[in-house]
Amino acid sequence: MKRFFISAIAIMSCFMANAQSFIPTVNLTTGGQKKIYVSIPNGTNLTAFQFDVALPTGVTVIGATVNGPSTRKTTFGTVGGKLRVLSYDEANTKLESNSFLSLTFKAGNGETSSNATISDVVFVDPQGESTSPGGSNFAINVSGSEFIEFKDAGKLLMVSNKNLDFTSVGDEVKAYIATGYDLVTNEILLTRVKDVPAGTPIWVYGPANTTKKVAVGTSKTYYPSSFIVGSATEETTVPATDANAYSMTLSPNSGQTSGVQSSFNIEPGKAYLRIPRGVESVVGSAQTINLTASGNKEAYVTPCDLDFSSVSGLSAFIVTGYTSTGSMIWLTPVKKVSMNTPLYLKGSTNQYTVPSSAQRIVYVNMLKGSATSTSDVKVEENGFKTWYLSRQDGLWGPLENDDPNFPQGKSYLPVPKSYIATSRGDNEILQSIDTEAEVIRVKLGSLNGDDEETTGIRELMMNDSDVWYNLRGQRIDTPTKKGLYIHNGRKVVVK
Repeated sequence: MKRFFISAIAIMSCFMANAQSFIPTVNLTTGGQKKIYVSIPNGTNLTAFQFDVALPTGVTVIGATVNGPSTRKTTFGTVGGKLRVLSYDEANTKLESNSFLSLTFKAGNGETSSNATISDVVFVDPQGESTSPGGSNFAINVSGSEFIEFKDAGKLLMVSNKNLDFTSVGDEVKAYIATGYDLVTNEILLTRVKDVPAGTPIWVYGPANTTKKVAVGTSKTYYPSSFIVGSATEETTVPATDANAYSMTLSPNSGQTSGVQSSFNIEPGKAYLRIPRGVESVVGSAQTINLTASGNKEAYVTPCDLDFSSVSGLSAFIVTGYTSTGSMIWLTPVKKVSMNTPLYLKGSTNQYTVPSSAQRIVYVNMLKGSATSTSDVKVEENGFKTWYLSRQDGLWGPLENDDPNFPQGKSYLPVPKSYIATSRGDNEILQSIDTEAEVIRVKLGSLNGDDEETTGIRELMMNDSDVWYNLRGQRIDTPTKKGLYIHNGRKVVVK
């Protein structure tokens, strides 16, 4: 008996030491919840345990489980003003060697910072003997901030149920939305954002193996749905790769992206990538573009693949966001675009010649329009109000009447009505901000599809000039049939 008592005390002291070190500081946002895990040391000779926790005001536990067989039961409730957690096995089976306790904490609407005190700890062995080691403390913080935990890679995909203000962390933590994907180079284009509305899936960079606090703000910014998908409040099903898109996950440990072979669920607050497989790509002749709006501007839709990178004095943009404060649209610069891409152009003169070359890039873009046909555009539709670029003053303003024949080759801008400032009503005009956008390109991992073969061909042929290859890697003089070919290291659809 004495020998067991000493052994049990050692075991329980070990457990409490682990509880002290493995229950980290619990950081909660007001109204939020978080699940934490407590490791139970290997080699335990225990069948049951119980402890009480004195929680800060406004903090509750809404879930408690211990892994094990169906005979293991874990309950929790309030006793004497404290949370009591009890775990036992109906068949008196010992805890497994890899046992752990999970606790889900929920915060109220008030902010607090306090210690949670563990006391009245009781452990029971298979013979029914019990011991009661001392207690311990761990900190619980509830604030109007979001705590982002970075692992080895220093990057993750996430979605918060709070409006996040990344200006509070300067350049130490950067958030991005996915605004484009280059099918040729297998790169995703990320545009930096600082004001992130609740429910917006983002790609975040930060210092590895740290937890950073981001302030909660009041967002007035709208972003269109991007290639990052997830929910802040509900479990999300990640679909398997299909004929239309690739599903990809990002490992916060390795920092690598990888394709998804079969569907699975991810917890609230996590996100994944959904990458389109294809985009219309047609090489045409060089295009003469006239900037007709005041100030040498144009709302334009590309009739074929175009490359603006070598055109001096002309800038091309997609619209990646709208902020009601100041009525501003956020512009992301682009250089290479595929056919039928709506753009906002600015130039130093009123006429430019833009060369056409094969591109396979798809963008997330608030701008709409068609290069091949007129559009039936409504003043208001599906919660959006339509703006167009005025030739007279070069400003974006509200469309006054429905236009069933909005010109082909011209882009227009639907803006969500719920975000529009109403102080000036229909006289509202939009400014444009293009100096804040920071765009980076990130190479993705294997997409697990038929692109792998052609990507390999592309890499082999990148140094060739004005030569064609079929998808078997055979050099040809010129395409004689419709289909997909490699030309100057890029995939081209010949129609």
